[in-house]
Amino acid sequence: MSTTTERQLLKWSSVAMLVLVTLTLNLPLRAQEINFDATTSVTFSQQTTPNNGPNNFLGGMAGDSANDIWTVGTTVPGPIGLHFDGTTWTSIPMALPTRANMNDVSVLKPNDVWAVGYIFSGARMTSVIQHFNGTKWSVVTSPHFLGGEELFAVKAIASNDVFAVGEINTNNHTAPLVEHFDGTTWSVIPGPSVPAGQTLSLHSIGATSHRDVWVAGFGGPVFFSLISHFDGQKFTNVAFPLAGANLGQIAAIAPNDAWVVGTKAAGAIGTATLTAHWNGLRWTVVPSPNASSSDTLGAVSAIASNDVWAAGCGNLCGADTGAGSLLVEHWNGSQWTINPTPSIGNGEIPASILALPSGDVFVSGTVSSNGIFAGTLVLHGKEAK
Repeated sequence: MSTTTERQLLKWSSVAMLVLVTLTLNLPLRAQEINFDATTSVTFSQQTTPNNGPNNFLGGMAGDSANDIWTVGTTVPGPIGLHFDGTTWTSIPMALPTRANMNDVSVLKPNDVWAVGYIFSGARMTSVIQHFNGTKWSVVTSPHFLGGEELFAVKAIASNDVFAVGEINTNNHTAPLVEHFDGTTWSVIPGPSVPAGQTLSLHSIGATSHRDVWVAGFGGPVFFSLISHFDGQKFTNVAFPLAGANLGQIAAIAPNDAWVVGTKAAGAIGTATLTAHWNGLRWTVVPSPNASSSDTLGAVSAIASNDVWAAGCGNLCGADTGAGSLLVEHWNGSQWTINPTPSIGNGEIPASILALPSGDVFVSGTVSSNGIFAGTLVLHGKEAK
């Protein structure tokens, strides 16, 4: 099985779980691991968001302030882009109306927003990059390969310094793809090195400057996760302390302060949350709480060294089961704690979390209202400052 196929199965398996979980017994809760901190707890509520079709899946979310936030994703039959002006979420048409799936977005200012994804082009995927100029979205010329390619994450550092990562597909072999925009042109730059005989797909990126860029991804056929750092000239793979970890998003605060979240094995068949911190010298796994015996973290956003937020799934990301389904955690500088979230529909799948200096915290993703229909989901809460 190709890495591309494995990635697609992993992506859609969580969606299928919305239906499957109704047919299975709930896994036992690890109640002794649940850790709440009422002093820093945020009260989340669901916001009203548009749906453009019968099935809607939100991916990345980004914003430069609490009244300029974007989240993108896919619906049937094309991409979806939602904008929040501080009061209302509005669906803004994207440049490709059909067969496109937008995975991630990065906001510099209201008239400088980037989104990346891919379109279905015959038997292959072709990457697509779109830009919003304050009025409309447009497709921007970007590199393409004979076998196809996909982009999964984007990070805009400045108007002339934007990175996007993903994968190149050639004869069932997947290689890492890193692209850079210099203010005029998107071009491919050499990505992380890959172990001999292995494939690699990059799915996340974080950065504080052009000389401090982190990327992470996974590959096969012998599964492995990789995290790599770009110093402005080249990528260097950095050792991660836990073999077999599945790494998700990265949040970079400073050259000596970054977080990555993910999932690790727990017991014979369970999974547990994973958080790791970069101190400028090495990555260190930091203990994080769990609400059930099958928890995951996939998204992270950092305001400061003592204010970091992560989102993922509890209890297989399935039906509302008290401590299951949506899982949000907060780092206060000394420990991670679980932040309560509301029970919505028959199950929620979080895709991204956004924390802003104003104290506003947003979570985007998908909610199932009846086990089949998938709707856009945005939660909002605010820290006391």
